[in-house]
Amino acid sequence: MNPADAALLVVDDNEDNRYTLTRRLKRLGYGDLSTANDGRLALELLRRQNFDLVLLDITMPEMNGYEVLEHLKADA
Repeated sequence: MNPADAALLVVDDNEDNRYTLTRRLKRLGYGDLSTANDGRLALELLRRQNFDLVLLDITMPEMNGYEVLEHLKADA
């Protein structure tokens, strides 16, 4: 798969981490990047769009990365 064609979702509650990671991914040729600042928003985005890769922070308030994964596994 060509990086320009891949849809990526970056999920992190730290704005600096999201910014740094998306900037780095853009330099590597990834153009279809979405971000979420918490697990609930990530789940909303995942319900609306298909992503080829989700880069998910584990340590987040309210809904951590493990809880996001549990919701994804429960929703066939």
